[in-house]
Amino acid sequence: MKNGAYLINTARRDVVDEYALAKAVKVGKLAGVRVDYESIDLGCPLRWLDNVVLVPHFGGVGSSKKSELELSRRLGQNISKAIFRGTLDNIVNAPALYSKKPIKD
Repeated sequence: MKNGAYLINTARRDVVDEYALAKAVKVGKLAGVRVDYESIDLGCPLRWLDNVVLVPHFGGVGSSKKSELELSRRLGQNISKAIFRGTLDNIVNAPALYSKKPIKD
């Protein structure tokens, strides 16, 4: 990959070496990463890097609209609970989330 590229991994675990990926992000080889959080080892440094976006693996190709809505509802509840507990450890814009100031477009 070119220096400064973004890697989007939508596959399950073991498709990429997550520790090598974290190193590539830290040294600037990659500008950023999007990866399913279910596939990341709990001790992997990807979880704490600012230019890494962790998202849930929906994997719902062919699922019903009702199941997609239910999954989205549960995801929203889990994120809300994590915010109120203060345990949301990796989000794209944490300062905006925890700021008391209104966010302007």
